[in-house]
Amino acid sequence: MNKNQLFKAVGGISEELIAEAEGGAVRRHRVKTCALLVAAALAVSATVFAAVNGARYGESHSYGVDYRSLPTAERLVRDVGFSPELPEKFANGYAFEDGSIIHSENFDEEGNSVEKYKGLSMSYALDGDCVDLHVNAAKTNDAPEGDIVGEHGGCELYYYSYMNKFVPGSYKLTEQDIADRDSGKYVFSFGSDKVEVKEIKGLSWDDGDERFGFVCIDSPLTAENLAKMAEEVIDMQR
Repeated sequence: MNKNQLFKAVGGISEELIAEAEGGAVRRHRVKTCALLVAAALAVSATVFAAVNGARYGESHSYGVDYRSLPTAERLVRDVGFSPELPEKFANGYAFEDGSIIHSENFDEEGNSVEKYKGLSMSYALDGDCVDLHVNAAKTNDAPEGDIVGEHGGCELYYYSYMNKFVPGSYKLTEQDIADRDSGKYVFSFGSDKVEVKEIKGLSWDDGDERFGFVCIDSPLTAENLAKMAEEVIDMQR
């Protein structure tokens, strides 16, 4: 399950699992500057399960601020097992702010763990806006979701966007909420401190054995902007 699928599945989490995630299962680390991106996956550190068409899917993430400057290739190999080339600054001005190691786990339809792996979440900021670049080398990733908006260096670029309504774990969906969910107007994510509606944008691509992806919330960045940034990252890998 990729990050976009997880966002969209969170709306089907049972109340029991939400309560579990809000309890002892959540161990909050020092929150990174762009923590709202992490909150979209329910919590800063949690195991998330979702019920989708009767099957249980899930993904586990653990976030903390691990890098205040871009790590060397040697440190990345030591920390996560691979070493993608990462930009210090993009041509549009977004510059590296901090980064995290992501500890992830994929589950099958029965909830059995099928893969554990590490990845990276690197935050880039400009004038108060933030975009996260995620990189992992999971073997069981599905194809990226979204529409193909371009191709560069042999990599197809997939873009998606949707409106996400963040609500507390104890929130009860109203009749209007259910109608909005069923119509696709909003995707619901449980676990925030208050009710908020945010636009989620993302662009993903596969490059060799690694999955790259940008994620941003309420950002002025467009699909074209993200594609240009992706081209820079792709060129760095060559």
